[in-house]
Amino acid sequence: MGFALPKPEKTEAPVMVVAGTDDALFTVREAEKTAEAYGVEAMVFDGLPHDMMLHPRWEELAMPIARFLEEIT
Repeated sequence: MGFALPKPEKTEAPVMVVAGTDDALFTVREAEKTAEAYGVEAMVFDGLPHDMMLHPRWEELAMPIARFLEEIT
């Protein structure tokens, strides 16, 4: 997926990058590099897969996202 590189110069919206250590599609390092490109810190969840929103621990991810959304609105 090297063709889908971040384009922070074209992004005006706040960005949050989340990653799971058990993601089979993207590595934590890739998420960290994406976050770095946007000037933010990646939020990494131990043991969560790529489809972390479907995982039984989904609320662990949902709460930081909800806080992020509250902060930017």
